[in-house]
Amino acid sequence: EDEPLLQPVDAVEHADGLITVLGMRFGGVAQAYDWGWYTLNSDGDFLAETHWGTDAWDLPVRTMLRNDTLWSVGTSYSTGAGDAWVTAHVWVNEAWSLVHSGAVGSTSLEEHVVDAAYMGDTLLVLTSILEPSRAQWTGVDPLTGEPFWTYESGWLDVTNAIAMDVQGASAVALMNVETEAGMRLAFAVIDATGSVTLEHLPGSGVSVAGCDVQWYSSGDF
Repeated sequence: EDEPLLQPVDAVEHADGLITVLGMRFGGVAQAYDWGWYTLNSDGDFLAETHWGTDAWDLPVRTMLRNDTLWSVGTSYSTGAGDAWVTAHVWVNEAWSLVHSGAVGSTSLEEHVVDAAYMGDTLLVLTSILEPSRAQWTGVDPLTGEPFWTYESGWLDVTNAIAMDVQGASAVALMNVETEAGMRLAFAVIDATGSVTLEHLPGSGVSVAGCDVQWYSSGDF
């Protein structure tokens, strides 16, 4: 449709080929952005539409199907500052029904969610803190939002969180660091207990910025 403006950000397949697209739904300056879930059948026919949002700007990032529950993570400005926010839906009567919505380890600092994934029963949320500029990585209980552990990048230069990936009991985060010598890639690897097993800012003769990260074996990404 022409209105409101819809921008897809992620998608998940579920229930015999049904596909649900997570998107940003912009209804105008007064309504700001909301989250929307748009479900199609295996033939691409529209089935259902579900929305969540507040009077503030709400920006979705990632959706994941886990144990028949659709978990979605993004940023909400409902408290004034940007907070990591998580919602949970279950598929009932050919539509998604909201069963949980809440902040993830909310603080007074403005943070913007860039990625999320599950490692076992722990929801990992990667965010960029805007001031001072750094990356933050939090392992949380998805139902309560209480953090099990938190990682913060230690570089003094401007650091932007970019992406993450999980393999088994290890997770890797990619960051871009704006050093005096140019843009640099940075990596952190965390195990299931939240212990940092690698934190590295490789040197380079040229400016380089990363876009994504992925494990390709048990010990390499």
